[in-house]
Amino acid sequence: MKKILTLITLNFVFFSASTQISTDELPVSFNETIGVAIQNRETDLKIMPSLDMARIQQEDERDAQNGLPPRFGFPHAVSFNLLNSGVWTTLPNGDRIWQLSIHCPGALSINLLYDQFWLPEKAKLFLYTDDRKHILGAFTSRNNKGSANDIQGFATGLLYGRTIIL
Repeated sequence: MKKILTLITLNFVFFSASTQISTDELPVSFNETIGVAIQNRETDLKIMPSLDMARIQQEDERDAQNGLPPRFGFPHAVSFNLLNSGVWTTLPNGDRIWQLSIHCPGALSINLLYDQFWLPEKAKLFLYTDDRKHILGAFTSRNNKGSANDIQGFATGLLYGRTIIL
């Protein structure tokens, strides 16, 4: 039993040390002056398909009968990126902000999984709910995995709401 507890403890320490690194600051778009300029323009809102909850519940019951763990969430495969989605805004100082809103009807929370995630030096990524009550970030180049030639994935934690903004 001691070996198992030690292994679990070591795994916990390892995974805690490799968790998401964030700067724990507010998005620049929350600044009143900048926020007004951004709020007065159209945003790109992506709406995910509604879910057939009766079918999902049947699948979950079948999985439980087969001894599978409960479902965490329902994935939507998308191909959003800086070139095909979102809106760019250039600020008076020359900085640029890219924003994308994602709405998931009926969701309790949203988290994102990135197939490829690479932030250049000085770039910051924030995610927050549309009511601004839940904020993640800033994520920076310190969150990059792999190398520029071998870009790896990334995942963000949960944001509790139906609509989030990147």
